[in-house]
Amino acid sequence: MEADCASKGKEIDTLGLDLSLCIICQKKGSENLVEKPAAHEKVRRSIEEWAQYGYLHYSEVWSKLQHTSLQELEEKPASWHRSCYKDAVHAGMLRRARERYERELEGPNESRRKSRSDSSVETPQLTRSKTTPYNKDVCFFCDGPPGYRKNLHSVSTFSAGESLRTAVDMSVMISSLLNLTHQLLTMTLIR
Repeated sequence: MEADCASKGKEIDTLGLDLSLCIICQKKGSENLVEKPAAHEKVRRSIEEWAQYGYLHYSEVWSKLQHTSLQELEEKPASWHRSCYKDAVHAGMLRRARERYERELEGPNESRRKSRSDSSVETPQLTRSKTTPYNKDVCFFCDGPPGYRKNLHSVSTFSAGESLRTAVDMSVMISSLLNLTHQLLTMTLIR
């Protein structure tokens, strides 16, 4: 059994994975390694997922770690830094990485960009500089010369004053509101 474990240790070392260091960053930092890690499977799965999304650091670690079984990691003193563990297994960061990866696979997406219109023929935007200035010598509505047609500026109220007087005479409330409005207007004009 001793010889068997020693051969496995040599096999892992030949692949470049040093289990005496943090298995995630493979560095000896100022932060201590976790004493008795219990989530080897979760770390291994997360590193594999990061590597699938093309993160170079995790790809390098995964290339070394994929040949190591969970049992070997649990039997050997495989450990990690707390900060490395947090970054590696963070569900939100993994989700965002997966979404970025999927967007990259889809390629450029025109629907995410703002577009003016969905039609193939675009109408140019009308601006003041593209319009002709107002010419008061022609008709405002039809741009015809003066006298081209009958004048369009005749306006009729269709006896609006008479209709208003009849409505005021029929309703005391409307009459009092009009008197109040008249008094307020005269008071403001006097000041």
